[in-house]
Amino acid sequence: MLGLLLIGSAVATALLVAAAARRASLAASLLVAYLAYVANLGLVTLVLSPFREVTRGGLVLAELVALALALGLWWLRGRPGLPLASGRAVVGELVSDPLTALFLVGVLVLLAYELLLGLSVPPNNMDSLTYHLARVAAWAQHGGIYWIPNAPEIEMNAYQPLAEQQNLYLMVATGGAALYALPQFLAELAILVAVYGSARRLAFEVRAAAGAALLLATFSSLALEATTAQNDLVAASFPAVAACLLLGSGRLEPLLAGTAAAFGLATKLTTGLALPFLLWLALVRGRRTLAGALLGGIVGLAALGIWGYVLNTVHTGDPLGAGTQGVQDRAPPSYPGSVANAFYLMYGLMDLSVLSNHLIDLLALAGAAAALAAGAWTLRRASIRRALSDAALLALPFLAPLLVLGGAAIVAAGARWWGFPIRGPGGILAPLDSNLNEVYTRFSNEDYSAYGPVGIVALLAAAALTIRACLTGRADRRQLVLACVLPGFLILISLQVRWDPACL
Repeated sequence: MLGLLLIGSAVATALLVAAAARRASLAASLLVAYLAYVANLGLVTLVLSPFREVTRGGLVLAELVALALALGLWWLRGRPGLPLASGRAVVGELVSDPLTALFLVGVLVLLAYELLLGLSVPPNNMDSLTYHLARVAAWAQHGGIYWIPNAPEIEMNAYQPLAEQQNLYLMVATGGAALYALPQFLAELAILVAVYGSARRLAFEVRAAAGAALLLATFSSLALEATTAQNDLVAASFPAVAACLLLGSGRLEPLLAGTAAAFGLATKLTTGLALPFLLWLALVRGRRTLAGALLGGIVGLAALGIWGYVLNTVHTGDPLGAGTQGVQDRAPPSYPGSVANAFYLMYGLMDLSVLSNHLIDLLALAGAAAALAAGAWTLRRASIRRALSDAALLALPFLAPLLVLGGAAIVAAGARWWGFPIRGPGGILAPLDSNLNEVYTRFSNEDYSAYGPVGIVALLAAAALTIRACLTGRADRRQLVLACVLPGFLILISLQVRWDPACL
């Protein structure tokens, strides 16, 4: 019971802060609440750790102080409420369209299933057990965050702690690890809200913005990660939130965007690869936005972002943790290594999940039949161009697996032409296979799955169309920045890692 009260107090504090922020939209308010919630759990566990008071008693005192401060802020701001009316209007518009309503219900069922799995199934994947939850258990036993002596895994000490600090709070509050997946699940929800909010701020209509967020929820990586104790979704949530807030107006949201970016660095070093795009977006928005974001970043680093790096420096002399280079496979740009990385990453994005070749063929045939029917129906009332457009849009989800299969073949052929190895009987281990049946693209696993066939086709098509529209003057620079994130991220990560085939 006490655990639920502590968690409820943290949620209430976050909602009071969000209400005090006086955002016009419910989406922006929810993102502010998410940042406030993470900051609360992170600061409480960080401040209490030197005194070894990350205990139930310590959490009670800390939450009373946090709740009192939030209440005071809310009262001084005139006791504002959350903009629930805007949320009701959005839901009303979504359910008024039968197709969008069906999509919404399907995604809500998916999210409910993920939550059920996270609450009822014990953690069972390697990373969660070997260091994510292992370090949390050690901290809980110690009474706070500390450098674990003789740790069996270097990641237990060296990796950035913010996601695990949330689990530390939840474990101490409830007396167990039953809520181990809650940080990742909440991060998924924050990502979906951020995508919707960003689309709306880019002037897309409600159903289009909601459709983008709902489609993202079906991506393999999000669905699989949301039921683990890992930190990938937590890390991804902060650049997503930062991008949405940078698209807003006023002085507060750029500050919070910078803070969100700093929280990302406190969670996972890889989020640093998103910083160039966030800075670019802030520059596009203007110097005042850039200045606010930089100030928020400094505050976020001072509050939470820097302390994992400080702990590494104190104990190993290296901000990233001595000995982590081999674990994280960091390496400087090189040739042909960086080019090989790019091929392997592109091949990995050709995610077919567990679809068989036979099922892919059947889906393609069904898509072709549906396209012919839709085209013929539309042609009775509209032009040939509109009929072809409707047919293509209807067929695309069915044809997506076949397109991805073809894309994987093109990537594999390009890699072989460039001289990179493939994986064959008795051959060199690498994630390319001449018959395209390598488990690297046919494996439903949170470490290997990407976006699913529909997801990768949609993402690549959206990026290409947006860049084209920007170059022809039909879209603004904000859209160009966001369209460049996925290809730019892949290029940056290819330049700074060493591929380790032993992990396959």
